[in-house]
Amino acid sequence: MQLVRDSGFAGAMTVDGGASYQGLSPYLVKRQVIYSSDDMNKFLIRFGMRALSASQQYPAPGQVVAQLATFSCRLDDLADYSPEKYVLNAKATGKKVTFNFDPQARILTATVGSEFKPGNYFIDIYLRDKATGITAQNGWLFTVAGKSDKTGY
Repeated sequence: MQLVRDSGFAGAMTVDGGASYQGLSPYLVKRQVIYSSDDMNKFLIRFGMRALSASQQYPAPGQVVAQLATFSCRLDDLADYSPEKYVLNAKATGKKVTFNFDPQARILTATVGSEFKPGNYFIDIYLRDKATGITAQNGWLFTVAGKSDKTGY
């Protein structure tokens, strides 16, 4: 991100899923991927995806880690959370995840069921409003470094 800033760009898009939201860095603009296998219903869900504001992400978007057993984030705008009102879900690429959400602190903490192989992975947080069916998402990419990888990239 610093290289992009230093090159004089006013912003940049990421590969992170979801909708962008107020306060998000202009260098972390999100996008929603539409797959060729998506039917019209899936397309409309993706097209109508709302933003889910998150901060204090661990790992941070784009961060390189040696391994990851847990991840977390603060869901900033989720002051009115209740399981009766929302369906909340957390995912990590290819992993079984168990998670807890503390509605007072608005902190989601997840445990990953197995080790990651070196590579790039996504964390996705989804929130569906049970009354409207509208889904919000926030996702970010992180990298697990290889054991012989001295640069971490």
